[in-house]
Amino acid sequence: MRSKLLEIIRNKRKYKGISQKEIAGKIGISPQAYSNLENGKFEITLKRLDEILEVLGIQDEDIIQGELEIKQIRKEVLEEVINSIAKLKEEE
Repeated sequence: MRSKLLEIIRNKRKYKGISQKEIAGKIGISPQAYSNLENGKFEITLKRLDEILEVLGIQDEDIIQGELEIKQIRKEVLEEVINSIAKLKEEE
């Protein structure tokens, strides 16, 4: 299961156009190991997390902002689902 933090890292990496292979090379692990870290298959150590955040240029403020953005997106999706259900019930 991927955490919010890993979701932020993945989104930031994709936004910057950096491959998993590139980050893996910069932090000294295999691309497969990095993929497993990013996908939450392995526990990530604080040292490794710091290295990844440094490569991506992510600051603490970015993480907080990213979590807020994820919550907002989920809220909007949930509202759309609720509105769609309400419309379907009205049509019955």
